[in-house]
Amino acid sequence: MIFVMKPMLKVDHMALIMDGNRRYAKNLNLQQSQGHLNGFNKLLEILEFSSLVGLKVITIFAFSLLNFSRTRKEISDLLNLFVDPSGPKSQLEELCERIGCRIRFCGDFSFLGQDIKQILNDVQSKTNHYNKMTLNLCASYGGRNEIINALNKINPKNDTNSSDFKSLKEQYYRNLYTGDFTPPNLLIRTSGESRLSDFLIYQVP
Repeated sequence: MIFVMKPMLKVDHMALIMDGNRRYAKNLNLQQSQGHLNGFNKLLEILEFSSLVGLKVITIFAFSLLNFSRTRKEISDLLNLFVDPSGPKSQLEELCERIGCRIRFCGDFSFLGQDIKQILNDVQSKTNHYNKMTLNLCASYGGRNEIINALNKINPKNDTNSSDFKSLKEQYYRNLYTGDFTPPNLLIRTSGESRLSDFLIYQVP
């Protein structure tokens, strides 16, 4: 099946909104943490399959700024899926090491504690040399927040053609969290709903 799909796959950058885990857990009378864990395990499967078919970039909406309104336990359960505060490599790190995937964390980390920020930096540093695939993990993320951040970074003095709209637009795009990559060719929301929910609202038409 993989050999059939590979020549047909024209997607270089896939965006994924991880959504519906709590509803899934509720429908099956599971704990919320189990719903998130099952969703995370599916994500690992998606990453491994994507590496086999040659996908270059995956951008995942893992944790919204709005998610900080959830209980402290649920926030902790979510973050612990992606990084292991106790020290050992997380399942995600182990998989990315095996498939040659670089991990980048995208978002406003001023809301996170210094210990968590250090862990995120360490994970990025450890995987930075991998070049087969890139995983952009959007955590503590909001699309409007990203746009404001990108606009604030624009400095007309850095560009001799700063009065040119095209030049400013290119500078603005480079300032986005995913500015090093072309916009996603494909967006999937796992719950099946058709809304962006403040995710990549500039990059996705």
